[in-house]
Amino acid sequence: MIVQAQCTEFVPPRVSRRFGKNSAPTAYAKFTILDGETAAGEELFCAYSMPKNDGRPSAANKFARHWCIANEGPPRRKGPRERMAYKRFLGSIFEVELRLVTEGARGQKLAPENQYLVVHNIVSLVARGEKSR
Repeated sequence: MIVQAQCTEFVPPRVSRRFGKNSAPTAYAKFTILDGETAAGEELFCAYSMPKNDGRPSAANKFARHWCIANEGPPRRKGPRERMAYKRFLGSIFEVELRLVTEGARGQKLAPENQYLVVHNIVSLVARGEKSR
């Protein structure tokens, strides 16, 4: 299901103690579904696996693909290299694809009351936020 949502917060990458100190850092973008849409007002998240040791994400990385949509193009190659700053997401309105999570981390089926929605993919940028300029 595709709806419009605004990015309200971006949690920088950090290693989860739950998965051990050798796990990949994970960043989270929090989105609020806009009024007039299915699940309006609900706050959902999108998780991004990031490279270890503050490395630059590859072009195939989910964060890099979504950042290019939020930036309205890839990072500059000539001149000073453009950082993939998280602020590009903040306040911007996107068309996002939602996914219902029906299985737990270990593959076990979740009971219907424990199932939840997440932002699976950013489809397009609708409007750029003031904070993202």
